Amino acid sequence: MSQTQTEWTAADEAAAQAAGIPGARTLLDSGALSTLLDQPASITRVRIKTGHSVVAAFTTDDAEPGWAMLTVDQDKLTKARQRAADTEGAARFRVYSEHPPHLFSGSLWADPVLGKDLREARQAMDGMSAAELPWKILRYNPRRRVVAAVPPTGVGHGEKILRVAARGTAHAQATAQRWRDLGLPLVRSTPVGGRGTATSAPLWGWEDLSGAPYGPAATTAGAALGRLHQQTAGSR
Repeated sequence: MSQTQTEWTAADEAAAQAAGIPGARTLLDSGALSTLLDQPASITRVRIKTGHSVVAAFTTDDAEPGWAMLTVDQDKLTKARQRAADTEGAARFRVYSEHPPHLFSGSLWADPVLGKDLREARQAMDGMSAAELPWKILRYNPRRRVVAAVPPTGVGHGEKILRVAARGTAHAQATAQRWRDLGLPLVRSTPVGGRGTATSAPLWGWEDLSGAPYGPAATTAGAALGRLHQQTAGSR
């Protein structure tokens, strides 16, 4: 679930209780997380596995978002520490509780699952431009996926949307091709790097319809979605 909390509510308390782990409020309350991190933080996404773990994505005044995890699983802490040590995110990996429930946090680049995929994708994009490219993180779901806007890689190239997914991109690529075969308007994406977990596509538009409502664009999008549902109602 996505959230930006400003005050603790009864619903938040119910979520903390449902998590079934002492200290869950720390990763559900932006104020409590800010105290832990010793800097203002805003929680953007929370994932709860009852009795096992709570994972939160957050933003601060830093350039990239981060994540924090509360878990009863010692192995999760061990692996996160090891993987952070293998990436450039090691300097921003912090452990707050060595004893269960374990509490630790890190930067986007120290994500225990996505770290290597992110590093290779960045190396591939930098290789195209022969320079380090700053990323604007659009969406971050810890241990699952990252969507970022990347500057042009050279003259004549436009800004790219880069997607890095822990489960790989083959299924999404195949689905997009099937939709394209049905005549649906899709932006074409291409693989990035050699791990099969990243793709890039030309940046299109400038805003989403929830943030900048525009009637003609909504009509066009609605028509395309209608065609998708109509044409995929059968075996395809």
